[in-house]
Amino acid sequence: MKRLLLVLIIIVVIIAAAFFYVTRPVSAPTQDINAVSQKLQAGSATSSVYMISQKDSLVKFTMNEMLRGKPFLVVGTTTQIAGEIGVQNGKITLGALTLNAKTLVTDSSQRNGAIVRLILRSDKPENEFITFKPTSADSVTVVSGTPVTFNVTGDLTISGVTKPATFKVTATVTDEKVTGTAETKLKRSDFNLVIPNLSFVANVDDAFPVTATIVARRIMK
Repeated sequence: MKRLLLVLIIIVVIIAAAFFYVTRPVSAPTQDINAVSQKLQAGSATSSVYMISQKDSLVKFTMNEMLRGKPFLVVGTTTQIAGEIGVQNGKITLGALTLNAKTLVTDSSQRNGAIVRLILRSDKPENEFITFKPTSADSVTVVSGTPVTFNVTGDLTISGVTKPATFKVTATVTDEKVTGTAETKLKRSDFNLVIPNLSFVANVDDAFPVTATIVARRIMK
């Protein structure tokens, strides 16, 4: 009987230690997001270049789940997105976008830890950054101060898996800045993002929306 009790205690301790290890606070980013983001190539057709401002921008995802038997909407956000936008003769050139997956936060620090260590695995250096590299876009002409809407398709890489993705973009260009939103819907299964098997979490959405609200400020002529 004592032996059985000891075994049970050891199992409980191991489970508790594993839980606190997985859900402990997330470590800080390894690099500044602007330092690792890809810049517009020299010689690209741009007369004005705008750099995304982390202070003014926000990326958000939402996902439905059953938490302890009740419907719950998970909301995750980060300001750590970087990239450049070029404009010449009324045409927009979108550069690659980089997002630090370690900086996504929700309502719970424990959930944050699980997202980083078990779902996105962004505590590993090779998975820390999510990237979107545009490959094609609708041809539109922008007029200063007037919103335009167009689609951008590219290669989206999450946790080492690259899949095509299309964002619906609405942008307004002025001499000082570019403002707008980019929206898409992703599937966890496309990127092998598996939710941990926990007794208190069930029916987590596979498809979920992502919205980026962007402010990019002019840095050169």
